[in-house]
Amino acid sequence: MKRQQRLELQVEELQDRYRLHNVPYLGETCMYDVSKVLLDNGTSHTQEEWVQRRADEWKVGSGPEQYARDAALYRQYLRYAQTMQRKGEHPDEVQGLFLLKVWDLLKAERAKYPMMTSTRVEYNPEHALVAVHNFGYENERREEVGTTGMLPETWRVDDTAEVLLESEDYKEVIDVYTLMANKPSFLWEVTKQLKDGPTAHALVRTSNRGDGFGISSHRLDDRAFQARGMVVYRS
Repeated sequence: MKRQQRLELQVEELQDRYRLHNVPYLGETCMYDVSKVLLDNGTSHTQEEWVQRRADEWKVGSGPEQYARDAALYRQYLRYAQTMQRKGEHPDEVQGLFLLKVWDLLKAERAKYPMMTSTRVEYNPEHALVAVHNFGYENERREEVGTTGMLPETWRVDDTAEVLLESEDYKEVIDVYTLMANKPSFLWEVTKQLKDGPTAHALVRTSNRGDGFGISSHRLDDRAFQARGMVVYRS
């Protein structure tokens, strides 16, 4: 695994997207394209339908991809706010403007709408519990996260952060989404939605309730949610 380069996040505004440079993801420094508008004019689709609708370049980001993006923006936003507090202005006014545009775009989204990811969890008593990221795409990744034939009875919230978002820093996960959604943040145990049947699939999505914002799993059951387009270019 490559060592992460600690480069400062740079935001570029293009006609139909924001381009984020120097986003740390899975030990690499990546470039992210984020669509300015929701996919399919904001229409909700199931996870399988989103995969089938990939007529253009846009994809539905996985839980880890979306969190890496949000965490990078969060860290840069904090640096921006601290600079503004000390000096009264950002040293690069254009960067400050672009950062606030994409931050405010995603903040409004996180505060209001449940959003789809391309991460899911699969359970069958004859097989191990498996986390699937980038479901249905060419870069799909599958990882066993539980033992064969049984579901963990004591699945911790920090386990959920590690499995769904691939982050070992549970505190930062909560801090990121508390600030971004302007609500208390929480993570639901990933297995809660899987215990009703012998074979189950759960999609992972962001959820919004009156009392907080969370990352949760949900039994598929044709659940449809909106999605924002994203493309990740890995070095």
